[in-house]
Amino acid sequence: VGYFVYYRFIGLAITTPDEFGLCEKDDVSSVATLNLMTISKILKAVFADLQLATGPFGIMNDWVEEKIQTVVEYHKHVIDVPPAEEYLKVNKYAQLSRIEKDSLVILLREITQIHQLVASNITDLAEDEKDPLRI
Repeated sequence: VGYFVYYRFIGLAITTPDEFGLCEKDDVSSVATLNLMTISKILKAVFADLQLATGPFGIMNDWVEEKIQTVVEYHKHVIDVPPAEEYLKVNKYAQLSRIEKDSLVILLREITQIHQLVASNITDLAEDEKDPLRI
């Protein structure tokens, strides 16, 4: 989840700040763009819980290890969302309290079938002879 959030949102904002309205297109020089891409590469390693390759970035591995716990805490906040019912303020009784009522369309044929089913199973549905269903 965390890598997806970084890859789709944070990383893109770092590497292309002008596309996200963080600055004007002419404000970022080619050197700044290269530096932002380097920062993005290092942060990608943190968010993906990966070690950087040896070489010039290898010296950042200790820092990456150190920051992984911070990113784990961030991930917990990203995925800690309230239930949809709570967030949208709906519950199982919301349907009953709506002002606008639903309507049911039923064909005459279906009404006839229901009545025939009830009539053929009346002893199971209404055992008492005085049951209103037997009228």
